[in-house]
Amino acid sequence: MKNVDVEDQNDDKESYQSSFDGKNYRDIAKIMSDNGHQMNHSSVRNYIIRIMKKFAHAYVIRNSIDLSKTSLNDIAQSSLFQQGIADILQSLNRDTYSNKKDELNVKRNAEKPT
Repeated sequence: MKNVDVEDQNDDKESYQSSFDGKNYRDIAKIMSDNGHQMNHSSVRNYIIRIMKKFAHAYVIRNSIDLSKTSLNDIAQSSLFQQGIADILQSLNRDTYSNKKDELNVKRNAEKPT
């Protein structure tokens, strides 16, 4: 993730992330509803912002950011911050999948008769 100075970002409140891995809030709401979790796009946005606030809080604490110039909401709604979190999560998911695949291959090789 790139280091981004949140204070230098545009003050446009509509600059939040509207697409995650090619899915927008409406797409996510449809997927959730199709899986039995009735949800509209506003609810999806609210859930995502709530989670992003938790990430932002950890980020602020870890990096000793002075919140007198910005707020957790500003950070959580920043499209750059949201994309950074998405990148980290995708990287962790890729690493986890890769490790599981490697473990499975080791197990299969160990079980093969010689």
